[in-house]
This record gives sequence, C-alpha cells and structure tokens, in this order.
Amino acid sequence: MKKTLLKLSGVAAAVVFAFGAITPVSAQSIAELQALIAQLQAQLAALSGGQTTTPTFNYTRDLTIGSTGSDVVALQSFLESKGRLVMPGGVAKGYFGPITRTALAQYQANHMITPAVGYFGPITRAKVMAEGAITTPGTGTPTTPGTGLSGGEASLESYTLDSENDVEEGKMDLVAVAEFDVEDGDVRINRMDVTFNFVGDAAQADDEPWDAFETITLMIDGKEIAEMDIDDEDDWLRDKSPFVVRLSNLDYVVDEGETVEIEIWLTAQNNVDGADSGDATWEIYVDNQGVRAVDSEGIQNYIGNTNEKVTFDIEEAGAGEGIEIMRSSNDPDASLLLVDTDDRSKWHEIFVFELEAEENDIDLEELVLLIRTGTANYNSVVNDVVIEIDGEEFDDFSLANGNTTEATLTFDIDGDFTIDADESVDVVVLVEFKKQVGNYVDKTETIRVQTVSVKGEGVDDVSDTSTVSSKTHTLSLSTADIGAYKWEVPSTGNFLDFYFTVEAEEDDFEVLEASIVDSITGTATVSDPVLTRQTGDAEAIMGGFEVLEGESATFRIRYSITGANGTWAEATITSIAGESVPNDKQKSPTATRNIQS
Repeated sequence: MKKTLLKLSGVAAAVVFAFGAITPVSAQSIAELQALIAQLQAQLAALSGGQTTTPTFNYTRDLTIGSTGSDVVALQSFLESKGRLVMPGGVAKGYFGPITRTALAQYQANHMITPAVGYFGPITRAKVMAEGAITTPGTGTPTTPGTGLSGGEASLESYTLDSENDVEEGKMDLVAVAEFDVEDGDVRINRMDVTFNFVGDAAQADDEPWDAFETITLMIDGKEIAEMDIDDEDDWLRDKSPFVVRLSNLDYVVDEGETVEIEIWLTAQNNVDGADSGDATWEIYVDNQGVRAVDSEGIQNYIGNTNEKVTFDIEEAGAGEGIEIMRSSNDPDASLLLVDTDDRSKWHEIFVFELEAEENDIDLEELVLLIRTGTANYNSVVNDVVIEIDGEEFDDFSLANGNTTEATLTFDIDGDFTIDADESVDVVVLVEFKKQVGNYVDKTETIRVQTVSVKGEGVDDVSDTSTVSSKTHTLSLSTADIGAYKWEVPSTGNFLDFYFTVEAEEDDFEVLEASIVDSITGTATVSDPVLTRQTGDAEAIMGGFEVLEGESATFRIRYSITGANGTWAEATITSIAGESVPNDKQKSPTATRNIQS
C-alpha cells in the first residue's frame, strides 16, 4: 500500500509535533488542517509583530447562507485579510451568515464579478484561489485603534434621532435614523447601544423585546454594518426595562466634516401579541454615550441623546395592504381607430390605467372591465380583447351582455401576476375590431373602456372598485394626421380663428363642420363655427371637405363675435374629426368686441 506524503511548513510541523504522528488523512481533514494552520499563523504574527501569511485554501464546493465548515472559516479569514469582513465580538467563524454575504458581495463588486450578490460559486471560488498566498508585513508593534485615521482629536456633534416607519409582523422595516456630525478629525465607529422601552398595553401585548423582535440591523449609505439576532433574552446587554442591545465591532470610518446617518432596521416576529389591537407599541433611543467611536489619537468619543426618542407600533401582518386602480399618464388621447371594410382590424391600444400594490406584494386574481360601444352591440363591433400587465399578456376572460352596448369582461388572472409592494404597473387594453360592412357605421361607431373592479391576494384578500375610463375613440375606414393647431384673434373684425392641417394617410378623409367638438364662454354672442379651406387639396362636400388619400390641406374654423362694445368671448375645441386636440392647444385667447366709430 502506498503511503501518503504531506509536505508541511514549519508551523504545520509544529502542529504535527503537537498532535502526534501523521496518519492517512481525508480531503476534509486536510482542509481542516489548512484552516488550523492559517489560524495559528495569524496568532503567531499577532504575538511577534512579524509577517502573517494566509495560504491558499482548496475550496471544493459552493457556499451560501447557512453553510458551515472549515471552508467557511477560510473564506471569512480571506475576506478579513481584504478588509471586507469584521466578525462581531464573541461570534466564532464557521457559519455563513448575512454579514459574510455582504462582505463577499463587496469583494465581488470590487473585482467585477457578476452578479455581486454574495454567493460563493465557481467564478468567485476560482478568483479567490487564484490570488494565492497573502503576505502582510508586520509592524513589530500592536495595531492601535486609530490606525489609518486622519486629523487630530475628533468630536461628535449635533445628534438627532428621526422617526421613520412602523414594523409589520414578519417583516424588516426602517424604524429610525440616528444622525450626527464628525468634526476635527476622522473617526472609526465601533459600537452602538440601542435602548428599548415598551409603552403599549402590557395586558394585551408582549412587553419583552425578545418576544417581539427577530433581528436588529444597522445600515449606512445602503451598506449593512451590523446585524444581530435579538430573539433570545441572552442577546440583550440589559434584560430589564429599559432593555439595551449592544452592537459591537462596527468598524465604520467617517471622515472629518462628514455627517453620518445610521439607519436602525428591526424585524418583528410573526404573531406578536397586541399587533392586531394596536397595543404593541415600543420606544427606542440611543443614550448619551450610546455611540462610541475612536479617533486618530486613540481617544474614545461618544454621542447620543436619551431625550431623543422614537415611538412605533408593531402592526398586524397585512395591515394597510391593498390594491388601487388609478389613472395613467400613458392613456391615449381620443383618436380615429382604423378598421377594414371586409376584414378584421389590427390590434388597437385604446386604454391604459395603473394598478398599485400597497404595503405588501399582491397576487392579481381577477380584473373586470366594462366596454361601451356607440350604437351597435359589442358583439357586432369587437372581435377580441386582450390585456397586457407590465408587458405580460392575458386573454382569458368571460363575457356578459355582449348583445348590448355595455358588455362586461371578467379576466381570470388566477395569481399569475404579482405586483411588488408599493409599486404600480400599467394595464394596457388592446382591442381587435370586426369588419365594418354589415356590422357598424363608419366614423359613427365609438368605443370606450371603463374599470369595474380588481381583486388580489396579499396576506389577506384585497379589492378595489374605483372607476377609471378611457377616452372615447371613433372607428373609421380612413385616418389622417391632424396637427399644426393655431388660434388667432384678427386685428380687424371681430372673430376667433382656429387653424389646423390635415394629411390623409389611409383612403380619402372627411372633415365636417359637424365633427368639430367645441364650447363657448363669455358675454358676447358667438356664431356657429364656419369651416373653410385655406390651402392645399380638398374637395367641398356636403357639410365640409374631403382630403384625398396622400394629399394635405389647411383649414380654418371661424367664430363671429357680436353684441355690445366691450363684451368678450372664448372658444375651446377639444376634437376635430374624431382626433383629440392637445390640451395646450384647445383654448383660444380672449376676443373682445370692438365696435368701430
């Protein structure tokens, strides 16, 4: 049988000497031995002030939240050597938790490894192992607390504690933000004590913090600097009211002249007594010496204010959650929808509205719409309908009252789309129309869509019955580009003039006086609008003009003003030939009646 030979460094030899003769070892025990060597070298370097060398570890598996073992120890030591990880005081290495994940994500981002999410997979593993042994020269003297800091003796000033949010059962929420200034020198924040007081109804709620909270997390500028489990009485520095939790080894540097904001996040437990009745109320503060930092001189600095307090409630899971129907700025203006004489149309986007999830993620279950047609029944006008929610298409719906001009469509979403908490999504309604011949009248038939209700599910069932409507659109065998809108009040005479240009795109296009939608205000008397062609190619027809396909023409709508001298009038035109006039072009200037002597 072949013997396994192991080449050992001087420290490894010391380990063998201490533990006896070498016996055949497994890959796992080799890994454990390598980790032990690394720890012994670090300890020897700390005692001697000499060089420390962290050998390359042979990683053989992926690591993530919950992983344990000697390879986790080695990874944590590696991240420490890179200045990315500071283990909390009293916490042994060997467990891959949120702090390790954050440190690894920072290392990945610094080395352009994507995605930088703190998962130790093949790409990161290869990078870490490729870096080889890391040698750090010793100084010969112990490191002082102020090493690496600039400036002189620092001071912490202008402390405030601002209230943020309540905490929902089972969720992590930002509760408060502690803010203060750093003056006269850099500091390294290394400790923070947070004090808790129960101020609710003890007869109805849990009044000990380890029965109400899971974790406390501190963050600065989006970076987690500490996280701690606080769901056990032993986690607390003071286990009697007022209760105190201490977060140590923060190791966060703040430069001179900067203002630091420390966010305090709390995770509430599930099923907290009193959350459903509003009796689980807490108060937190940072006492006068609650934040400790060291400056470049090695002097400890403290700040906090016992009188600056934040009060918040633990809310029942699902409290305040809901879903809301809202208008969307993307809803299209009234327009002509091109249809075909003897074939179904293309798909037209005729309505856009928003759905917003409040407080929690909401799974959509059902969406109900009402479609109103003009004179022909829904079944004669509409061929098919689909909705798109944030780009995802749904076409499964049941139809009621299709033989009327007010049909109801119930879309079955069945939880297949989720709106994230406090986010909104656009819902787009697309309609395909039947052929025009034998079904409806060209340029007379209209369509409008209205919301009826929406149902969803978060922690509980949620719904909304708000009514939001689309603009009224007109079905047409021909369409045109209508624009160049302009109002004028002529310098002579008493008129209000509105100009616009029509370019026929699909077939010949009619512009009729009857298709002008307007309103008049004022004290003067105003005539009905008179439509005339100003330039371009357009043929006069009964009640207006016809622009031939591919041609364009400019038209004027004129209002004559009569009445007493000094009377006035304003006109508003909202649409022409089924096309909406932009809001900022609809209203005329004020025209004042001027009788010449």
